[in-house]
Amino acid sequence: MRSDRRRLGLLVAVAPVAVLAPVLTIPLPELDHAGVEIASYYQTFALVEDGLASYTYLTPLETGAGVHVYAWLSAPLFAAGVTEAGRVVSLLAAVGSALLVWGIGRQLLDWRAGTVAAALLWLHPLFARFATRWYPEALGIFLTVAAAYAALRDEGGALWYGLALAALALGIGNHLWEASVALPVTVLYLRRRALARAGGVVAATGLSVGAVEAVQSLQPAGASLVESYSVWNHPGFLLRVDWLFRDELTLATPLEAAVSLTVPLSLVAVAALAVAAIRDPTEPRLLLLSWLVSGLTILVLLPRGWRYHDYYLWALLAPLALSGGLALALAVDRLAAREAVPADAAAELVAVALVCSALFYGAAFELGRTGADRHSEIDWARGEEFRDGGAELAAHDVDDASEVAFVGEWHFDDVPPTYLDRPDVVRVLMYGEVPVEGRKLANASGSPQLVGESATNASECTVAVIRNSSGVHAVPCR
Repeated sequence: MRSDRRRLGLLVAVAPVAVLAPVLTIPLPELDHAGVEIASYYQTFALVEDGLASYTYLTPLETGAGVHVYAWLSAPLFAAGVTEAGRVVSLLAAVGSALLVWGIGRQLLDWRAGTVAAALLWLHPLFARFATRWYPEALGIFLTVAAAYAALRDEGGALWYGLALAALALGIGNHLWEASVALPVTVLYLRRRALARAGGVVAATGLSVGAVEAVQSLQPAGASLVESYSVWNHPGFLLRVDWLFRDELTLATPLEAAVSLTVPLSLVAVAALAVAAIRDPTEPRLLLLSWLVSGLTILVLLPRGWRYHDYYLWALLAPLALSGGLALALAVDRLAAREAVPADAAAELVAVALVCSALFYGAAFELGRTGADRHSEIDWARGEEFRDGGAELAAHDVDDASEVAFVGEWHFDDVPPTYLDRPDVVRVLMYGEVPVEGRKLANASGSPQLVGESATNASECTVAVIRNSSGVHAVPCR
């Protein structure tokens, strides 16, 4: 029986890979939040090409928010020729997160809470999105969950405490906002009266943040999340009633509904846990309460960023799934007692129903998805034309984007020449393995020539990428 429950937990944590794995092959960049995949790709590209020297300059759309641990993990696969390497890392990190959430649920209550929590995590459409995109968020969820899991397993020895600190430090290196998990980990140690260990968590957090800032000081100034999105510079966004729903309550698709409802559900969970913790401050209640609060803190500190970026919810997904897992397990107990139904069988049925729903969502809404068009008047993804054009460009071994001229039907007069507005151009450069340095496409160091004419004799170019009725092709300039 015990082995059957373990197999069920493993199945729930791993099964969604069956329908989500093919999504990894959608051409880069995915058009929904294309800038994130562009930034992630080029940070990895730069690391493979220049090693540590890549920390002395800015790559396309790079922000000052970490030292890109996901790029280090993606680099071996990328160097081996897997262009979408970071998506593989994301999917593996998502599976690891589901397994750890399953383990945490078992630690906090029992196998039922863990299995249901893992299923709820996969059922969240945003988690499925993180699992199949070259975003840092999937790895961020894994590292923060790993820190909480290791702290929960820590019984006074060096191993689990060291793993908790290591996961915390790596998370901060991945992105500075992973430091938020220091709150629940510290609260957990304070609850256990392990004051020295709690102090070690605070010290490790400060040292990790300082190390990231020191590395970033080697680079030119890039985009600052604090300047662009913080509550200090944009307090009005936090005061808007619709801040809860990222501007408006939208239920048109499962993803939009999940994004709109995640914060309200988190606030309900915080209120319920707070009331319960006041009555009896147990370890599970304090851990989940502080974990949810730490995730909400990101949205409070960066309210303008939350308005434009649904992925700011990343830190809420694991603790919300665990809270739901515990709540459903307890609800099943009450239902079983009232209706004389076996509690374990009911919990298994709930878990299977949830993971089947996650599989259906992945197959129906994520599999083969190409994202929303930024400019509807342009056919961004006519089959595989941009990836195929990039493959032709790669055969020319171009090592400077300024040697490339884009000519033909590229609509340069209609759409601004920026990374976010020109994912078609960027896709060709990505699959053409062309290095680009600098945050902006039009005036970056070594920018391509955006000619937009039918001629192929653009001045001082080596390769012309022509788009016409026959597709996208790379030919030598004449």
